[in-house]
Amino acid sequence: RAMTRWLRAIQARLTDGAGHEGGAVAVIFALSLLVLAPLALGVVDIYMSSSQRSRLQDALDAAALYAARSTATDPEELSALGARALRANLSPAEAARLVNSSFALSDSTIVASAEMGTRSLAVALWEHGVMKASTEVVRASANLEVSLVLDITGSMGGSRISSLKTAAKDL
Repeated sequence: RAMTRWLRAIQARLTDGAGHEGGAVAVIFALSLLVLAPLALGVVDIYMSSSQRSRLQDALDAAALYAARSTATDPEELSALGARALRANLSPAEAARLVNSSFALSDSTIVASAEMGTRSLAVALWEHGVMKASTEVVRASANLEVSLVLDITGSMGGSRISSLKTAAKDL
């Protein structure tokens, strides 16, 4: 008898609760959170990944320019110089690690490449792997030709022509 009363009380509560709609929003929110949380993590993770890729490319470009300005021709010296400049240009606070970098001289062109491993926010959902960047910089020639074009028409009359002559002599 006590068990029957107890079962009827539970049945009454369940049928009474089935008619209430006050908690429906909480249930819908909980279910939608299962979809929205990974989506929001994915958006933030993609932004961080593209930002890190941009930083790697900028740092590699700067390092290749630095190596091109140097007079290094030895492959080991050029590679060490470029790697040092690349590490200096990469922010140490980034959640990434430099995996590999190479700097080589081909004729008068510095060919540089780098690989950086990144971490995802949600490692269990997706992994980015290794990010790659490459660039080429042509070394400037030691021979430099300068030409000077002067305007000696009537519009340069008066004090302008003397200023032009002074500037040409200074050059």
